[in-house]
Amino acid sequence: MPGSVLVVDDEKMIRWSLRKRLEQEGYSVVEAESGEVARRRFRDDSFEIALMDMRLPDTDGMTLFQEFHDTHPETPVIIITAYSSLEGAVDAIKHGAADYISKPFDLDELSLTVNRVHENSVMRRNVTTDLDQKRSQFGLDNIVGYSPQIMEVKTLVRKVAQGPSTTTLLLGESGTGKDLVARALHYESS
Repeated sequence: MPGSVLVVDDEKMIRWSLRKRLEQEGYSVVEAESGEVARRRFRDDSFEIALMDMRLPDTDGMTLFQEFHDTHPETPVIIITAYSSLEGAVDAIKHGAADYISKPFDLDELSLTVNRVHENSVMRRNVTTDLDQKRSQFGLDNIVGYSPQIMEVKTLVRKVAQGPSTTTLLLGESGTGKDLVARALHYESS
């Protein structure tokens, strides 16, 4: 089910048309006509998605995007830009924006972009939730034992898991817990 969207644009007609279209799609829409109002809205509420114009009367869109991204990295931001600021939109994508839409935009294209970004966000949250559950189920804390050898294995697994991507070969007698160590290594690593 679609969630709430923050629309940040200084042009009233653009905010109105975005609101109407997104509400038809089932989203709840909150508007902000300036950077200051957007900061206040973002501070007071949480949003599934933010649509943000790069040119605002009181702030630079890239600065505002960075603030949002730094404080709420889980909220995808779609940049709205005129052709003249396309380079800024590409720069925002490099810094973590979910996508961009060029003005003047087609409402059908906008709708597809918002729905795609929303679906990706939901999937990402589901994967993160599933991974957190698997980590708690199969992480290092589930390897029971306090002997010096087990503690050494846990330390080594933690060290390997924090390192760069690498291939690891686990050797040992049958029944010694290689599968437990392999799962712990997998779920402790990035």
